[in-house]
Amino acid sequence: MRKDNLLREETLIKEAGKLIKANKMTQKYHNISFNIFTALNIERDEVFTHSNLIYALLNPRENHGMDDTYLNLFLKEIGISKTFLNYSWAVEREWVFENGRIDFFLKCEKMCVAIEMKIDAGDQDKQLFRYEEYSKGVNSNYLIYYLTLDGKYPSEQSADGMDKRYLRCVSFKEHILNWLKACLGATNQDMTPHSLIEQYLYLIEKLVGEEKMAEAMKNLIKNADDLMAAITIANSLNEIKTEVLVNFMDELNEQFIKKKVDPIEYNREDAEAYYKGSYEPGLVFKIREYTLAGGKKVNFSICIAVEYNLYYYFAFMEKHEDGFYYCINREAFRKEHSKVFNECNDAIVNILGEIKRKGSGSLLWEYVLDNNGRNYDFKHFSDNCVELKDNYVEEATRIADIIINLKKAVDNQLL
Repeated sequence: MRKDNLLREETLIKEAGKLIKANKMTQKYHNISFNIFTALNIERDEVFTHSNLIYALLNPRENHGMDDTYLNLFLKEIGISKTFLNYSWAVEREWVFENGRIDFFLKCEKMCVAIEMKIDAGDQDKQLFRYEEYSKGVNSNYLIYYLTLDGKYPSEQSADGMDKRYLRCVSFKEHILNWLKACLGATNQDMTPHSLIEQYLYLIEKLVGEEKMAEAMKNLIKNADDLMAAITIANSLNEIKTEVLVNFMDELNEQFIKKKVDPIEYNREDAEAYYKGSYEPGLVFKIREYTLAGGKKVNFSICIAVEYNLYYYFAFMEKHEDGFYYCINREAFRKEHSKVFNECNDAIVNILGEIKRKGSGSLLWEYVLDNNGRNYDFKHFSDNCVELKDNYVEEATRIADIIINLKKAVDNQLL
């Protein structure tokens, strides 16, 4: 029996390998793997890439020179009745209302449309219900759209409570691709938007191709024995991915210690449990300790960690009773301890320039990139994460030097 299982597992791996190879050949043949968004490591960024670009095309007030042409093509593609197409439509992005924020909110005199877009982010509680409650307060004639890569239905967590008659599921693989092709056909080749739309079209084809490949992988599983073999392979893969991550994080820790920059925290168990849904693994380094009013001690720290991607960040941290360090809310600390905050924030700016990325608990964060300028995406286990199986010592050494140099440079600004 075990021999049969091994044969089945081997067959599945071979068939999966053929699908992966075919997908890569397709991308290479059509040049869709080479586009500006992939080169800049922003291909799955919902806000910076997809939300911004879709809004720029939809908005008649943008400088694309096409007035409402792209908007009307979009409304047609998502099935808005011809009755409403002759009205003047307004387009809003990240539209804030009392109970949330809508990705895209489109409205005319007789109708409104709320669109929630999902690439990787999860659903929120009653998210679509809240959008519906707001929309029908704006206009009794409304629709709620749920935009995903493959047109999947929203979770009950998000759609709970809403009237499903007003819900429409649309996809990048059909509706956005069709819309972009229509936009491309309506735009002269010598116009700047033409090349931008073409590049974005390549990106969507790449992302959709990955989704299609995932679907093809599912189709390899035809019966219970195939499923058992797939589960065995999946469990083994998680063990291998965990081994790669742990080896990499251990080596990072060793490199820092070897270079006499000891972390004040490294919990190996977080790395071991990462693919079981554990909190992000990382290393914490103290740059400067401050004693605040009342004798409270906090550390201004630099940390390197894995959430989805490998990244580093600067934060004020305090040690809790469980022995671990936790980030202090950035805005609360800024208001209560402005002198210390400004001193450390200025030190970062003096070294790295304008702060573009910051979080609720961090003064600044940035991705740690490989030698080719690509993110280390441990969630989706990107190609460079696979390569860490062999080159983790080399990469850990290189990355440790980057973090050490940053730590020293910022520390020197505080002298």
